[in-house]
Amino acid sequence: RRPCKGCRITSTTSNAHCVTMTLHPLHGLDDEQRRSLLAFYRSQEALGNLKITSSDFRDGELLVVNYTDQFNSSTAPEDWGWRMEAARGCVFFKAHNRAPEVVVRAMPKFHGYKHCAEAQQYLDDGDGLVTVMQKFDGSCISVTCYCGEVLLFTRGVRLNFQTKLARSLLNEKTMASLEEMEGRSLAFELIHQLDAKCEESRGPDRLVLLYVCEATGVMVPVTELEPIAQTLCLDCATCEHMTGNTVMQRIEVLNAATSLEELREGFVVDILGKRYKVKSQLYQSLARNPIPRPNQAWLHKCFSKSKCLEDVRHLVGNMRDAPLDYFTLAENLLDRHLARITEQVVRLRELHQQFQSPRDLQLDDTIAKEDKTVLFPCLRLPVGERDAWFESEACHFKVAQSLVGRFAERSHRGFPVSSGRLVLSGAPGKRSVQDWAEGLDCVVTLLRGDEVNERNLDLATELAQTGVEWLHLPISGAALQGSDDQAAVKAAASAVVQRVTQGKAVAVHCSAGLHRTGIVGYLTLRLLGHSMASSFELLGQIRWETRRELERLHFKNESTTPDTPGQLVSVAEELLEAESC
Repeated sequence: RRPCKGCRITSTTSNAHCVTMTLHPLHGLDDEQRRSLLAFYRSQEALGNLKITSSDFRDGELLVVNYTDQFNSSTAPEDWGWRMEAARGCVFFKAHNRAPEVVVRAMPKFHGYKHCAEAQQYLDDGDGLVTVMQKFDGSCISVTCYCGEVLLFTRGVRLNFQTKLARSLLNEKTMASLEEMEGRSLAFELIHQLDAKCEESRGPDRLVLLYVCEATGVMVPVTELEPIAQTLCLDCATCEHMTGNTVMQRIEVLNAATSLEELREGFVVDILGKRYKVKSQLYQSLARNPIPRPNQAWLHKCFSKSKCLEDVRHLVGNMRDAPLDYFTLAENLLDRHLARITEQVVRLRELHQQFQSPRDLQLDDTIAKEDKTVLFPCLRLPVGERDAWFESEACHFKVAQSLVGRFAERSHRGFPVSSGRLVLSGAPGKRSVQDWAEGLDCVVTLLRGDEVNERNLDLATELAQTGVEWLHLPISGAALQGSDDQAAVKAAASAVVQRVTQGKAVAVHCSAGLHRTGIVGYLTLRLLGHSMASSFELLGQIRWETRRELERLHFKNESTTPDTPGQLVSVAEELLEAESC
């Protein structure tokens, strides 16, 4: 079974007789065809035309296949072929001595209309109807349920910043619905303020459903996606029917934008069953432009590489030659930031009077690090000169740096679990325990008493000073050979369940954050009602290294560490069964 040349309709007999149902190119391949396809992709990887990234999964590995930017930019549409068009983030599962399985039938490649004479001619003629899908400037996220577990991918990898942002937007109801869609491949556009793109005004953080391929291989028309989006409680791409003339008129409007507020990427158009990108020339030029957008992250970089306020003003002035309204935005951004300095200076002037020397300040654990950074130069001066220092350019610059630096601070720790947040971690290292525990309500320590002492940790005292609850529930080691170990695992997991259901942020740690932390984290998720597959999925979101270690132990009987851990998942399942009896 092979796709018809030049279209995505699958032929069941010959290229002259196509069925009316649109099937994905990777549907219906037998074992040998999938082996051959993966071998082809590996040969293309050796040529630099695509990249394959792997990650552990159960008793095998997941392989994410994606063509390279160089191949994309240098290859004409007619030279791609169906295998490379399907390599737009498709995913395989491969286990030893077994044929690869297709996990994600990703949205096939669609080309820019200007690279396809047929599409350009159709739009230029102007009278023909097309289906237009609004394109936001976001990241493409593929989602599927495989072996009972919901998996998220970008076009190139399984786990990165974008997949974490996307997963944070999926609530428990949506995840439950996805778990019932075993075998479906879905594609979403991730729109998130932390995923910086060219477009400035994209609305609230959200996922927009763009594409669905059924387990049967049928690619759902974009006009029929709304019921699926409603089931998932997510947004859906909007479609309109219009003539080619209207499409080109809208692109002219986008090209005439004079501000970032008006900037839009463009559309995806469906012409006679094929999809094409129609982007504004203005957007494309800005996407290739090395000049950064003036936003809070840009301002942070300006301050971090400057030595004084004049340096920052110079960088803002460089925006005069930037496109659109970059310079105006940059000026306003700096003005708003500088306006906050005065109130901070007043506060710090009062605060510094509590300290006689830099050492007094260093020993005070109640003062924020950012405030200490500003006050240290002041406290090194003679007492009579300190008050005047707050009027100096040096003081104002340090305060401005402190303020902009707080943009990058973590407002939350861990990953959302139940009503709270869960952190899985190794033991605190050289930095202070109070810094390590920032943003937490409770810390659960699984180290033995001698391990705590060897690390010179005084968790009880240091956490109490910041109002963080400390629970010490020691487990002897990864092998769980202590007589009280299983009881400690159960007690720790139960304690975490109680606190996250109360909306608290809880950190669980042992030494490396793998085995003891892993079994407590896994049992916590099981006690909260998650399935085994869902618990592994959440473990990967909370801490990938912990999930990978438990997965290798359970499915491959392997460990990444030299010790001999117990069968942690099996023990947790036994404790769960005993709990339910």
